[in-house]
Amino acid sequence: ASMLFGSQMLKAGLGGCIINVDSFVTASLLKHVLPYSMSKGAIQALTKGLALEWGPRGIRVNGIAPGLILTPISEALWKQPHMQQWALDQTPLQRMGDVEDLVGAAIFLASPAASFMTGQTLRVDGGLSAGRHWPIT
Repeated sequence: ASMLFGSQMLKAGLGGCIINVDSFVTASLLKHVLPYSMSKGAIQALTKGLALEWGPRGIRVNGIAPGLILTPISEALWKQPHMQQWALDQTPLQRMGDVEDLVGAAIFLASPAASFMTGQTLRVDGGLSAGRHWPIT
């Protein structure tokens, strides 16, 4: 989608912004999801690469990296009590995210307030990428 919309923006010559969505797993890998992590890492590299290429033509390219978000696709996973507890234990804000939690980041990235920002990824993950809890109480 970035390439499709970006090529149209380049043809129009008006500049603009593109917001890609990757994932917290690019900063904090998880076992058993390597293909997913690799694909999200590629999106992060695409974000930086396009920022370098298209920045001189007035197109900003940034990303949002959501944490553990409740969506219809992930609903079955998060209905499992042990997965809910794992998510709460890993996230300093101790709650799952919702799609609405990403809106503010998207509005900011698309706004004039981010006019000097490109090639960056905002982590909207409830603190998940800040680190892990030490198991000693």
